[in-house]
Formats: sequence, C-alpha cells, structure tokens
Amino acid sequence: MKSETCLRLSIMSEAKQGIVKQFTKHGRTVTGVHDVSLRDEGGVLGTLAAFTGGTLAADRYEIVTATGPLGPECVVIPFDGHAVLPGEYHLTLHGALRSPVEFLRRRGGTWHAGQDEELAKWMKSQKFPTFMLPDELKQGFTKVQIEQMLQLFPIGLQHSALVFTLGGNHADVQLKPYLELVEKLAPAIAGSAAPGPLAPLGEIRFGALVAAAHAGELDVRPGPAGSSVPAPATAAVDAPAGESSVPADTALALRSVLEPMLDDRVLIPPIADKTLGNIAKKILKGESVSAVIGFLDSGLRASGKAGWAFTEATLHISTPGRNWTIRYDDIRSFEPKKSDVVVMDTRNTGVIECVVSSSIQSAAVTALEAVTGLSAT
Repeated sequence: MKSETCLRLSIMSEAKQGIVKQFTKHGRTVTGVHDVSLRDEGGVLGTLAAFTGGTLAADRYEIVTATGPLGPECVVIPFDGHAVLPGEYHLTLHGALRSPVEFLRRRGGTWHAGQDEELAKWMKSQKFPTFMLPDELKQGFTKVQIEQMLQLFPIGLQHSALVFTLGGNHADVQLKPYLELVEKLAPAIAGSAAPGPLAPLGEIRFGALVAAAHAGELDVRPGPAGSSVPAPATAAVDAPAGESSVPADTALALRSVLEPMLDDRVLIPPIADKTLGNIAKKILKGESVSAVIGFLDSGLRASGKAGWAFTEATLHISTPGRNWTIRYDDIRSFEPKKSDVVVMDTRNTGVIECVVSSSIQSAAVTALEAVTGLSAT
C-alpha cells in the first residue's frame, strides 16, 4: 500500500500536490483527487475542451475537492499538454447578494454588478483585500493576464457561489490570498437574501466539471499520505454489483441533471409556494415540503397535484389512484416502457409500474439515475 501511494504521488503534478497540501494546511479535509482527460472523456465533459479567452485549449484537468468551514470547495487546474492554464477555485458561501458581482482587473481593480451600480459601490466601500489577488499566471517566461478575478452570484435565496480565477506561479499556486478574501467576504454577505438564483455576469468555465466532481461522477484517486482523505463525501457509496449506489450529496446530483431540462413540469428549488402547497397536500406523506429537492409534474395542469417529488432519501410518487413512497436504496432497477411508463423493481414493494406523462418520462429516468447511482435497463 505504501509503494502504491508513492507511485500515485510520483505521477501527481506539482501543481496538484501543492493544492492538496495547502487545503490540509488551512484546515480543509480533502475529499477527492480527480483526473479528467478530454482525449478519453466524451459527452458533457467533452464540451469543456474549449478554453475561453485565448487560443490555448485544455486537454486534461486535475481536480481537488475538499470540505471547508463553509462547505464544499473545489480547485480545477486545466492543462494544455504540460502547460498549466489559469484554474478556478469554487466555494459556496452563506448569504446571497441581490445581484451577481465580479471583480475585474481593469483600472487597478473594479467591482462590477451589471446595472446595479449601488451594489458595486457598496462592494468597493467595504475595502475587501482584493489587491492581494494575483492578476496573472506565470509560467517560465510566459505570463497569462487575468481579467475576471472573481465572481459571486446567488445560487438560491440564501447561498452564493464564489469563483476565483487562479493566478500566481503555475507550479505553486498559493490559496492564502483567496482564503483571506473569503474570510472578509463571508461575514459581509452572511445575512443577505437574494430574490432567487441569478446567472453569473460572465462565463463560469468549469462549473459543470465542479458539479460532476462534487456529485461523485469523476474517477476519484486517493490523496497523498498525510493528508486527510476519507471516502469522498459526494461520491457514490459502495454497493454490491447490481445494487443501488446512492450519491451522498443527492440534491447536488439531482440539480446537475435536471437543471438543463427545467420547464413548467421539471422543477428544482426555489419552487413556487402554491405548487409546494399542492405537493405537500397531495403527494408528501408526513415529510416537510422544505425537504423537496426536485419535482416532476405529471398532472393535467402542472400545478403540483400529481407527479414525482424527490427528497434526500426518498421518492414520493402520486398517479391517478396510486401513491408510493420509495427509498432510493430500495430500488434495484428501473426502465422506461412505451412513452409514458417507468417500471421499477424494488426490494420491499416489488415491481411498480408508474404512469408518467410522456413529457417527463426522460427526466424521470435521468433523475432516477442521479439519485440511485444505477443506469436504466
């Protein structure tokens, strides 16, 4: 085991070793060390091959996930061959400002909040230590200038996504200035509440990759000896072959697959109060409506009176004349039938044939895959 760990250390890049060590040094618990090669990966991850803002193209990524005092954190380091490109550091903060904000390098550093000039002035007046952030990535004699140095945008009513563009020395990216800025930002916005999720002002290059890492959808490799690397908090839980492998962070896994499908029948929080009231009355059985992390509406009028309500551990289904409450780890297999039926094989209830509207059948199968860790048969 010791020689295997040494081998992994020997093939881990200097940049990634540095991130792992710094996470540990600053009291974070490393939860995963990932490698993604775009030469081998396809599908959604393949769309990340284009590196915006220049002619360089990333062909692989090194990713380190961790749990910090405020929640999950993630660093993505992109590579073009052996060249390191500017990476991103993702965190989640409590509190949500009314508009997205970003800090730009221009004119010595500028806060920007779209049309919300008052908020931009307030951010500037707080005198956050943005001057400490590196505004370029150095690699030998090459320097890559960084324009957008950070973004902070609401991802719900009371939480924000904070994304830094990493600069400094490519082989020794220091997290300290970013963490010191977080220590000032976090209490300043902790009590704020936004009207709801708002899109960032600019493109978040590796958002999908970070979501996949936290959802346990990437190959996870142990970190170096001496760092705290338990089984990844967001990875799938080991289970015998053919059995359910439920993601620990079910809400994140479900959100990542349903978000591209959102419409009046595919919903994720925040969900309208009237719809939530109908879900509580018609579908949930004693579970708080605040536990709903996703909803697929199969009712005639899409008003929350029939459909599939997902919580962290259970699926509540209401169809004409039938209601079920099913634990995800009770599901052995599932498959779509015809255009409006999903059949599930469960341990406790047996085979269940659920009628769904054809408009949500695909979303239902995709959601089941996300929350169970199984693939449709």
